[in-house]
Amino acid sequence: MLLPAEHSISCLGLQAFADAVDVGRIGVELAALMEHAIMLKGTGVGAAVRVRGYAQVAAGAKECAVAYRPNEISTTCGSKTRRPRPARTRRGC
Repeated sequence: MLLPAEHSISCLGLQAFADAVDVGRIGVELAALMEHAIMLKGTGVGAAVRVRGYAQVAAGAKECAVAYRPNEISTTCGSKTRRPRPARTRRGC
């Protein structure tokens, strides 16, 4: 469940998508516009100090068939005192 601030921030990206989507516009451009809106306008919403969006736009039958592509972010870098969390995996499909 999203918190109110998270909901508002995610809506910024969705609104950017709705405003920009058009015939001929490529997915990477839409994703960049969404991430830009989230980072620019989302910082300061609620108690958010740092905001980052990871937008993925799938276009066409080939990309839509593999739309779920998780972003693996390593937690082994940085502080040596923290234990790395295991990567989440999605079962099924």
